[in-house]
Amino acid sequence: MLQRRDYSDKRQRDYCTYCRNELGTRDHVPSKVFLEKPYPDNLPVVPCCQKCNEGFSLDEQYLAVLLECIYSGSCELEKLKRNNIKQTLKDRPLILKQMSQSIKFNKNGHEININEKRIENVILKLSKGHLMFEFNTPEVEPPSSIFYDFVSTLNKEEREAFVQPIKLTKIPEIGCRACSNILVSNEGEAYTNWTNVQDHSYQYIVGYCNAYIVRGVIRDIFVYEVVWDN
Repeated sequence: MLQRRDYSDKRQRDYCTYCRNELGTRDHVPSKVFLEKPYPDNLPVVPCCQKCNEGFSLDEQYLAVLLECIYSGSCELEKLKRNNIKQTLKDRPLILKQMSQSIKFNKNGHEININEKRIENVILKLSKGHLMFEFNTPEVEPPSSIFYDFVSTLNKEEREAFVQPIKLTKIPEIGCRACSNILVSNEGEAYTNWTNVQDHSYQYIVGYCNAYIVRGVIRDIFVYEVVWDN
C-alpha cells in the first residue's frame, strides 16, 4: 500500500481506537485474516488496547471462514481456496463443523444461517479503525446504521452507487491521511476515494457526507457500510 503519513492531532491517538481505554498495542485494520500472503507493505494500523486487540479475533475468524466457504462454493476443506483458512480449520475442526451447519449449498446457490451479532461486531470494529486511520476521528457512540450484504444480492444500480467516491460536505482535519486521498471534480466538489488494501481481498472508503460513512468490500463478494450521523 502507498504510505500516507499522519500529521493530525496526536492526542486523539493516546487511547484505544475501540474503547478509548489506555493503550497497550496496535491493531491492523483490516486484520490479516482477510488478506493473502505475502501481505502488503504499510498495512493500516491504529492504537489499541490488548483486550480489544485479542477480543475481536474469533469473530473476525468466523467471518473470514464464512466468506471463504461462500467464495469456494463448499464447506469441504479440500475445496477451499485460501491456504491460511485451510490451516485454521485443520487446527480448529469445530469451526468447520459449525460452518457446515450454517451454510447449505444446493443447485440454486446456498442458504445461510449467519450469526448476525458476530458479523456486526467485526464490521463495527473495521469501521472504527478505518475512521480513525483516515480521519483521525475516534467513534465510541453506536452508529446510526449498519448494513452488510453479499454482492450477488445487489442489483446493478445498487452496486454502482456503492463503489462511487463519497462526496465531502466537510473537509477532514488538516494533516490527517484523508487529506491526501481527496479527488476534486471539474465543478470543484471534493470526494474521498477508495483505498485498495489488496486486490480481490479488501478495499475500503471513508468519507463525510452529512455523516461519517465507512464502506468496505471483502473478497469481492461481501460489502458493508456503517454510518454515524453526528
